[in-house]
Amino acid sequence: MKFQPCIDAVVRRQNPIAMFLVVLGLIASLTAWPFASAQAGDAHDWITYDNPRFGFSVDYPRDLFNEPEHSQNGDGILLPGNDGLANLITWGGHNSLELDPAGYADMASERDGLIEVTYRRVSKRWMAISGFQNGPSGREIFYERTQFNDDLTVMSSFALSYPETKRATYDHLIGRISKSLTKPRSD
Repeated sequence: MKFQPCIDAVVRRQNPIAMFLVVLGLIASLTAWPFASAQAGDAHDWITYDNPRFGFSVDYPRDLFNEPEHSQNGDGILLPGNDGLANLITWGGHNSLELDPAGYADMASERDGLIEVTYRRVSKRWMAISGFQNGPSGREIFYERTQFNDDLTVMSSFALSYPETKRATYDHLIGRISKSLTKPRSD
């Protein structure tokens, strides 16, 4: 409470200079706020991919990836990184193995090429795993998330992989991509 006398003086207008500085500070902070949040925000050119076959969508930064390569059957797309090192893949599918999110996370954690799973999160309708895998350029970071529809019969997923040396470019994207992935439509 050591600032209380100063606040009392400003409120009672006993110190016009202090009052002026408080008002000036409020005006400066209110006018600078939109600019500060734009600078602190994401500067990427985000676009939404909509999958008509399975009825899901996901956002991705168009400026970091080349044009999408569409699968022949409409399951999803591959987005090669414009640096030639990263890949973002998004797809939908039927849950033909009838796995719940925990079972799907177990299966995804055992695929070939994985070195170590360092993150695993499972809920009633989604799962996410992350860690390290062998890639064309050596050890890579991967992140995979899968959303299930309400009756667990259809899934929508994305997987992002990139070399450890590209952490600064790609790590911060995972949160936005994950939050944007919608659950697929029920059949």
